[in-house]
Amino acid sequence: VRPMAADDLARVIALDASQMGRRREEFLERRWRAAFQAPGINIALVACLDDDLAGYLLGQVLYGAFGVTTPLAALDTIIVGGPWRRNRVGRALLDRFRAHLAGLRIHLISTVVPWNRRELLGFLDAAGFRPARDQHLVWDLAEYPFAPRETEAVVRPARSQDLLSIVSVDMEDVPASRKLYFTAKQKAHE
Repeated sequence: VRPMAADDLARVIALDASQMGRRREEFLERRWRAAFQAPGINIALVACLDDDLAGYLLGQVLYGAFGVTTPLAALDTIIVGGPWRRNRVGRALLDRFRAHLAGLRIHLISTVVPWNRRELLGFLDAAGFRPARDQHLVWDLAEYPFAPRETEAVVRPARSQDLLSIVSVDMEDVPASRKLYFTAKQKAHE
């Protein structure tokens, strides 16, 4: 297992498409770029057996995401090719991810898994993942469209000079500063 290199991206995209049944090039390219721009926060790992790309893992560190004031990591995706699924490739990827996070003193990893991906759920269960206490909510805008209320507020995209104000307003609802989180999000969107 090693960090993803620039020349791995095409093989990662091909492996991902073969396992997911669809191409996710834009997502993978965006996460790959993020891993090279901020490698301490965005993690991209590949597992190779001989010369074959056997699997990959993408994750990120979330300092203050979703109102959580302790550092948290997100496992964005882990894919292992069919021929290598019983060779502990996924476990090796997770172990390397956890070692990286331990060096950052992060002890909590979160992920979202479709309920019908039973093989993946079984793998994550064996690795030590458990259901979260939080409830994941989804808003179907097609079924329940947003009906804006009359307001005098002007809504615009945040700018870099807004960072201190955002942190100040955020601290009214969250007991600890999430400045690192907001700074990382701002850099990711520049």
